[in-house]
Amino acid sequence: MLPEERAAVPDLARIVSAAVDAHQSLGRREDLRGLLAAGVVHHEVPFSLHVVESAPRGTVVRGRIDCLVERPDGAVVVLEFKTGERRIEHARQLETYVTAARAIFPGRGVEGTLVYV
Repeated sequence: MLPEERAAVPDLARIVSAAVDAHQSLGRREDLRGLLAAGVVHHEVPFSLHVVESAPRGTVVRGRIDCLVERPDGAVVVLEFKTGERRIEHARQLETYVTAARAIFPGRGVEGTLVYV
């Protein structure tokens, strides 16, 4: 964390504690442990995606996928981690990330999962 970012955080200890709690909560999930242990895991995967339908000339969408898991069978799972309430925007974001993962891994099966902490 940069010094100017730290200055903008009013209660760093509370935020760190919440992050540790979220991490431990995820670690207790047997489904996630099994998926992550069985594949090759990539975190914070950057992408640029040309979206033709969004405008006459298209738009480039850039982002970072929280987690990609390459399973032993060759399929890819996109994991998008969220806190708070479920929102429709989360599903739309996951759809974009799955589309990006299909471009990164052409010809491979790609599925996405929202993981709420």
